[in-house]
Amino acid sequence: MTSSMRVAMLCILCVTGPSWGLEFGGQDLKARAQADACYLIFVDLYRATYYASSRGDTGCVELEYRRSFSREELAQATSRVYKDLYGDLQHAADAANLQLLVQSYRSVVPGDRYRFCASPVHGGELLRDDEPVRRIDDRGFARRLLGIWVADAQVNGAVKWNFEACSKRAF
Repeated sequence: MTSSMRVAMLCILCVTGPSWGLEFGGQDLKARAQADACYLIFVDLYRATYYASSRGDTGCVELEYRRSFSREELAQATSRVYKDLYGDLQHAADAANLQLLVQSYRSVVPGDRYRFCASPVHGGELLRDDEPVRRIDDRGFARRLLGIWVADAQVNGAVKWNFEACSKRAF
């Protein structure tokens, strides 16, 4: 392989590879952790990548889906997990915000991506394949919504996920 072919291949990989950084709310965010979410240990649902600012106060979670889900399935899962995490009272208090959010959902197929970002200054934003879908002004709701996927994130990059990660062991 000639050196010009190597350079061309490297450029292609850089353009098509995963994004390890992004910007939200005027802050640069870096990828801090990645995990695959599974159901029943081996049914791969999505790959989650968590991005955070250097201070850790602003974060995004990007979900790259591994299987198809209808809009209704996504909406039901969001509502169910939100209620399980925050209880009936908080779920009821945030019902209007949740309704606006899930109305923005569209069905997904493998490879589709949703990203949700939250900032204590700028609130939240839902993006689909890098296109803005829904802005969330309620900062508390935005932070709780991010908590559906990220239970705890440390400034050092350690992340505790709020979903069951796939087992990497072979049976």
